[in-house]
Amino acid sequence: MNTSLVWTIGIAASLLVISVSAVAQDATEENLTLQGAVESLGDPSFSARRRAVVTIREAGMKSEKMLVENLRHPSLEVRLKVAELLSEIRRNDLQRRIEDLLAFRADGEALELPGWTKYVDLVGDDKLTRQLFAEMLKDEYSMMLLADGDDNAELSAKLGEAARNQNNQQVANVGTYAAYLFLACLEDGSEGNLISYIYTASHRQPVNMELKQGAYLKPLHTLLEVFMEDVDQRYVTLVLNLAVEFNLKSGTKFATTFLESSNPSDYQTRVAIMCLAKFGDESHLPILAKLFEDKRAFRVFLNGKQRDSQVRDYALLASLYITEQPLQAYNMQTYPDVDRKNINGSLNAGFVKDEHREPAFEKWAKYRKTEPEEADETPEAELKASSDGE
Repeated sequence: MNTSLVWTIGIAASLLVISVSAVAQDATEENLTLQGAVESLGDPSFSARRRAVVTIREAGMKSEKMLVENLRHPSLEVRLKVAELLSEIRRNDLQRRIEDLLAFRADGEALELPGWTKYVDLVGDDKLTRQLFAEMLKDEYSMMLLADGDDNAELSAKLGEAARNQNNQQVANVGTYAAYLFLACLEDGSEGNLISYIYTASHRQPVNMELKQGAYLKPLHTLLEVFMEDVDQRYVTLVLNLAVEFNLKSGTKFATTFLESSNPSDYQTRVAIMCLAKFGDESHLPILAKLFEDKRAFRVFLNGKQRDSQVRDYALLASLYITEQPLQAYNMQTYPDVDRKNINGSLNAGFVKDEHREPAFEKWAKYRKTEPEEADETPEAELKASSDGE
């Protein structure tokens, strides 16, 4: 082998060893410096303690491991200061990563932000979704760490416990609400406490306003719709009320499935019908028609007093909304008097007088019989115009 080549390789190897040794030595010296700083946190001298704090703060996340190892330090004073500095350093590091995310200097995966990949899969990646994700991390970072786990039982248990505690709060933070809603989308079958929290928090401020007309309306609605897809039918009324109140048109799928299931209660059926009344189309008319024989009665408030209405009355009401027929023409009324876009799940509806019920259903039957059917072939007028042009 060429002597000069051997000499070059030897020099390069020596430099590599020296470089590695220097790095290792620097790391060792840094650790010794940090450990000394930790010990100085309990020094009787104020200036020594202050220098120790500055040293640890300047090291930033490089000091995390050393601080964690000293959380059980023999000195109570050192333990307390270590815990305080560890929390501060982690908080500052998270803030830095969030700022990088919002400035589009990197994405959440590169910044090692918990739940980012799954979150983007659900709502996409743009300025707005990043801002909402930042709020979620600021309010519920420890809960967001659950997003990257594989243990659904652990996620369900911790989420349920946390949701129960949140139910006692009078104000619902948007970041907390979004974080719990996002985690609920990852869970296989949300449990009662979590569903109760999401429903209750949806009606508390400032979350309620955000769901109706806030900047985060679109991603929050997307998360709500994903959440609704996997909710147990025991909670159908909560889910359908959310769909109706916040204009989630995907609620029609849930309502249709539910109405075709067995033995729904009269109230559950009523809420499902209201969902179709608000968002349904003519493809839902056959489902509603099956309810025209359901005479189960319940109390409603009309004309300033309590009176009986029936499940079939609501089915007819929904059919009239879908076909854009005036309620007055069928002697039906609602309280409050609202148009279709403002329907809610607790709308009171019925006939002006009980004797108007049967004639109304007869009128509907005649309407359906006289309604023009869609022709399968080209209309005669079009055929004639075509032949005239030849």
